[in-house]
Amino acid sequence: MLLRITCYRHLLLLKRLILISSFLLCIMQVTAQSIGGIEVDKQFKFQSIGKNLQFFDDSLDSYIAEEVFHLVRNKKEIWYTKGEDIPNFGNQNVPRWAYFSLSNHCDFGKELLLEINNSLINVLELYELNGEGKPQLIGQSGDEIPFEKRTIKHRHNLFPIQLDTQGEKKLLLYIEKESVLNLPIVLWDRSEYHVYEQRLTILDGVYFGLLLLIVFYSLVLSIFLRELLYPIYGAYVFFLALVVFFTKGYGYLYLFSKYEWLSFLTTPDFGVLGSIFFILFSIQFLELKRYSFRFFKFLRAYLASYVIIYLLFHLWPKFIEENLVFIMNLYYSLTMILVFLGLASGFVVYRKNKSAAGFFIVSNVFMVGGVMIYAISEWGLMPLNFFTKNSIMMGSVIEMIILSSGIAYKIKQISDEKIRLLRATTEHKQQLNVALVEGETYERKRIADELHDSVGAHLSLLKNHVIRKLGNDDEFTEEIDAISQEVREISHKLLPSTLSILGLKTSLMNLFEQFSQNTFSKVSIQDHDFPEELNNIDSHSVYRIVQEALNNIIKHSEAEEIIIQLFGYENEIQITIDDDGVGFDMRSAQKGLGLKSMLGRAESIGAKLTIDSLEGKGTSLMLIVSN
Repeated sequence: MLLRITCYRHLLLLKRLILISSFLLCIMQVTAQSIGGIEVDKQFKFQSIGKNLQFFDDSLDSYIAEEVFHLVRNKKEIWYTKGEDIPNFGNQNVPRWAYFSLSNHCDFGKELLLEINNSLINVLELYELNGEGKPQLIGQSGDEIPFEKRTIKHRHNLFPIQLDTQGEKKLLLYIEKESVLNLPIVLWDRSEYHVYEQRLTILDGVYFGLLLLIVFYSLVLSIFLRELLYPIYGAYVFFLALVVFFTKGYGYLYLFSKYEWLSFLTTPDFGVLGSIFFILFSIQFLELKRYSFRFFKFLRAYLASYVIIYLLFHLWPKFIEENLVFIMNLYYSLTMILVFLGLASGFVVYRKNKSAAGFFIVSNVFMVGGVMIYAISEWGLMPLNFFTKNSIMMGSVIEMIILSSGIAYKIKQISDEKIRLLRATTEHKQQLNVALVEGETYERKRIADELHDSVGAHLSLLKNHVIRKLGNDDEFTEEIDAISQEVREISHKLLPSTLSILGLKTSLMNLFEQFSQNTFSKVSIQDHDFPEELNNIDSHSVYRIVQEALNNIIKHSEAEEIIIQLFGYENEIQITIDDDGVGFDMRSAQKGLGLKSMLGRAESIGAKLTIDSLEGKGTSLMLIVSN
């Protein structure tokens, strides 16, 4: 009885083991079909097939396609999957093969495209198993394949696949890539891919258009402002644009395909040059030499390391070829350090130059984020998708917008400083003019008082003395009276007493009356609500400007008609004097002492003096004084 129970238990355990084994076998079969097997139906548009690929590492690069197809059939244990939509192999410098199969469930043929969106892969070859069971090359691409030899001449690596009605295909993809490898591989319906490509091209066009606009903006600024900062910024943006341009494959499409002599250019070239100009831009924008000389020297030393790498690329190509993985790792490491140094330099300067450092730090946060996301995804530590693959492009756009705003703000600061200095200079000059006019007015008053009080008094005493000695001799007394009258007139011209007694308007009217009596020209005087008085300094300056203008008319104009108009407004007065005389050349008149004196007086009281004249066309003067 005990034996029967024991046997029953063993049979039950065996039955369970068989069921579990069958279940696992079914799962393995289903998995084997899903891995490597891709079904295409009527609704098929595109599919990321990274999870469907089986990989085999050809460490010695010794297998050919026929041998690899044999390995697919007979040595399945050496194949492995990555389980990722975009397989990432990190920094493994190993050639490898990828296997997958396609089956068409449509009642019509399908034209497909296999896209591998990584323009930095060295060699890609796609094989299919033909009807005779032998591999046949159906496409090749990669950055080491001449553009004209690519199966489809496109910036991405594209391969055509023709799938017959209810047909199946077994395909092998050979992949050769030095340093970091990621494999964004998508199977497309051909018509659907063209729609996607058009949209992507428009997006890229907007991006590159924006960067080129910033480059042009920098060049214009460098021409007009003659500051070294702006061409350096333009060069940095330009080389950054070239890095993205080549990374996205446009270099092959638009340059290498047409100009073979440009094939020596590589993405690392532009990356190194962009890094060099970024360091130079950081030094200039943050004024490191002024605010942190120690950090300035450190960045200069770091700059030297980039220059050495760039020279190695071109002067020692054999060394680069033999140590490419090491050099690329060194370059990526230096770049990562550089973006953090950029942030650090901003923080070092922040206390002393907050505005520039603020723009610089915020912009670099986005760029650092973009570079870090891209580098981490390239190393396989983050899944590759549209965001991670374009993170540098997105970060650079935001960085450029913020830095351009920072440069615009810096220009505004420079402009504000120039305006401030100009205002200070103007105010200082105006103060000098006011002091000059006040000093001249004081001297005129002193001389006028001396002439009137001292010389006039002496002439009166001389007249009395002559009368006592010579009697009432009319000839002598009349001569003395004439001299006294002339002294009084000179005194009056130096500082008319009527200004302080009668005011500006009456003094000007008296001046015009004397002027009309001493000229043969027809003089017309028009008064339009002109005020009686201004402050003392303004009145004397206005009077002297008008007096000088009338003296010039008498001496030089030969005018037949003169029109003088006085206008009074709420906040200003205007005086215009027009004549139809011979006029003069304004360029030569600018050097004259009289015109300089008039302009200086006008400037000293904040007035605007405009004089227009042409030879043979007369002269027009307008004086505007704020009241």
